[in-house]
Amino acid sequence: MPSPVPAPPGAAHPAVRVLRLVVAWVLGLVLLLGTGTALGVALYPTVTGGQALAVLSGSMTPGLPVGGMVFTREVAPGDVGVGDVITFQHPADPATLVTHRVTAVDTASGAPVFTTKGDANEDPDAAPVQAAAVQGRLWFAVPEVGRMTALLHSPKGVGVLVVLVCAVVAAHPGARPEDGEPAAPAPREDVDADSARTVVMAPVVDERHTVLAGTARPSVPVPPPLARLLD
Repeated sequence: MPSPVPAPPGAAHPAVRVLRLVVAWVLGLVLLLGTGTALGVALYPTVTGGQALAVLSGSMTPGLPVGGMVFTREVAPGDVGVGDVITFQHPADPATLVTHRVTAVDTASGAPVFTTKGDANEDPDAAPVQAAAVQGRLWFAVPEVGRMTALLHSPKGVGVLVVLVCAVVAAHPGARPEDGEPAAPAPREDVDADSARTVVMAPVVDERHTVLAGTARPSVPVPPPLARLLD
């Protein structure tokens, strides 16, 4: 009975190889998800003209929890109605954006003026929202994406991505070796034994002549080399 062919030196057990492959795939998916999310959030305003904003307070819970991300689209103030969730500049600080629900619309002055309120707040916002302050209307929201994006855009997040890349490379088992298959012999041409013979002769010195013979390796059979006499 033929004996089993031993595994090549350094070859991992099949179960270990499968485990490493699964770990590499999982880490790769996490890396792809993180980088894809960060890239998508960065490109969203350019592609749609809207805004991607992280939720920093709980005034709109449970619909918009803290750490989520709201994605808005541009909207004409005249198209905003009661029940819409809009993003607008805070009346006291235009650099601060607020996302609340519209509870009333006043068109008495011609341009609409909105009364807004956070879903988790008991009272409406103190200051009405002018039409010029409206930045967009809520399109959709994704929980926890705001927290993830804030992390990935920080130096700590860049370090996490670098660690993930190194972990994927380290966990991947590499190319699968050929199990038990002997290496195929290299092709060679049939060479006649006589034609491949190497003839080595030492120089013979006498009183008058030196007979020289060298190494010969002809490709086809030939008669033995003739000694050349040199005066």
